[in-house]
Amino acid sequence: MMHRSRFALVLVLTFGCVAAPAHAHITSDRESRALASLDASIVARTRSAGLPDSSGWAGANARGARRVSEQAAALRALSDAAARIDSTTAERAWTAIEAAMRLQRPGGGFEFVEAPTDSIAGWRDAAVFLAELNRAIGAVMNSPLKHRFRWRWALLRPKLERAMNGLAAVSPRLEAGAKRDPALLLTLAESFLLADGHYHLEAYGAAGQRALAAALALQTTDGRFRGATADRQARCLDAIEALALYFPGPFLDRASARLAPHVEALGRTANADALAARSLGIRAARLALPPPLPGASHQATPALEPR
Repeated sequence: MMHRSRFALVLVLTFGCVAAPAHAHITSDRESRALASLDASIVARTRSAGLPDSSGWAGANARGARRVSEQAAALRALSDAAARIDSTTAERAWTAIEAAMRLQRPGGGFEFVEAPTDSIAGWRDAAVFLAELNRAIGAVMNSPLKHRFRWRWALLRPKLERAMNGLAAVSPRLEAGAKRDPALLLTLAESFLLADGHYHLEAYGAAGQRALAAALALQTTDGRFRGATADRQARCLDAIEALALYFPGPFLDRASARLAPHVEALGRTANADALAARSLGIRAARLALPPPLPGASHQATPALEPR
């Protein structure tokens, strides 16, 4: 309990010291710069796996499934394309967002054929998409293509907020069921903390800090996360790197440094997930960036709004 409380105190100091202005824009281009320097082979693999079909459906959804989490891979392709000023690929990838929003229901959740829309299983699935969507919006709106997408972001903004409000309502139940699922906890942390940057709602920040503290408490002394399979360790690293880009701080650096060797080992296996190589590439690119300005890790993320 003391271990988790110590994490919670650090998180409050990192994420909660300065109230952000209500109408500020996020000014960090760290993720855009990191993505722009990714190895071309990683970008090509992400693009191949993620680009949607002509109707906007990605992954298994292009083959008839209807799970909003399947759209997440297209959002990684969107972020890469925006960072590289590839407007053709970015435009195609954005259609995955439009397709996903066709699945949204009035309560903010998404159609989920395996269970009722507002079931815990449905929200677990939605959390994966929402984490990637919040991250992609941050990447795109800080990229050279930001003006191209600013009005689409303005139209998307209330829909995303409705989804995040729904996720916030069920977050305590998701967390309670994820005590041994650090990847889900980190997915929730990524969703809420990046959404807090877009909307500056205290409830999002609190939920994100709570999920992050619970997840980091599951990291073992050797760096792996208890309860996560080998491929889910890569998902953990990916979420940590997302947060470290926008909220630089030593505790996230340490968590990433301890986990990275295990993900590198996964990357050398025959069935390595593409996310392993991508998360390691982003980590290397982040570490090569100039250090953030003094005090940057103690500022709340400003909101993203179209100019």
